[in-house]
Amino acid sequence: MFINRKLFQQAGIEPPKALNPAENLSYDQVSQIAQNDRWTWEQVVDAAKKLTKVQNGKTEIWGFEFDQVGRLYQLQCLGDSLGASLVGPDGLTAQGYFNSPASLKAAQWYGDLFNKWKVSPKNVAPDESPNLFASGKVAIFVGGEWNVPRFKEAGVDFAIAPFPYFKEGKVATGTGSWHLGITKQSQHKAEAAKFIRFICGNIQGASIWFDSQGQLPALLALLDQISKDPKYNAFPANAYLLGVYEAQHTAVPRPLTPGYLQLEDIFASTYEDIRNGVDPKASLDGAAQRLDRFLAQFKK
Repeated sequence: MFINRKLFQQAGIEPPKALNPAENLSYDQVSQIAQNDRWTWEQVVDAAKKLTKVQNGKTEIWGFEFDQVGRLYQLQCLGDSLGASLVGPDGLTAQGYFNSPASLKAAQWYGDLFNKWKVSPKNVAPDESPNLFASGKVAIFVGGEWNVPRFKEAGVDFAIAPFPYFKEGKVATGTGSWHLGITKQSQHKAEAAKFIRFICGNIQGASIWFDSQGQLPALLALLDQISKDPKYNAFPANAYLLGVYEAQHTAVPRPLTPGYLQLEDIFASTYEDIRNGVDPKASLDGAAQRLDRFLAQFKK
């Protein structure tokens, strides 16, 4: 959770304890912040209301914004925090899961950001949302660690706090990213497989990906190596230490289902509808029906 320290100060709001430019922090110290000083989504909304600034009927400063607006990658964890699952254990059932009471509560909260509390902007695409924080138009921004270099280059005075959770639920954070595969048309399957093993299952190869992309690796051995490397103690590099902690303790995997791509597409369109004011219950019920019709093809 990225915090614009200047906007917090101007609004007279005490931010959560966070990683900041004034101090270096080890992995153990970052872990203590994650365990003891994490804000709830309820605290986020309370602060966002006070941070949102409207002048002459136009919102000049938004209190809060998601990085991956409408995308399952980031928003799945809202339901996860409340104990919801998007599909059943068989990976083939959406009814009663995608539209469960816990899923509905998460979706209602998401819709209220834009329509009731009006602390988040509509009509902003995921690839545009980081620019709002970089330009000082958003006070609280929840997004991936890959934004760190962008915000540093933009000259934003920011701090980094742990990902929030619902006070009645558990801490849950998103995970999963790029994946590599071999096309069946490949004329060099053995060589391709060797490369994939190197880039995914070898510290040297995984380090190449991490260093070039600025995204935390999936390789547990490399996560452990990052947590022990003192070069990540300084801000804002210690954002990666926070990411390692979340990956090791709070990350929830995406649903296991042969219909994942369809699930992802329907999730995005459903949450976009909710962002634009469509009733969350009707949206989730309709989505669950569409998903079940699609997933039926995988049942024997």
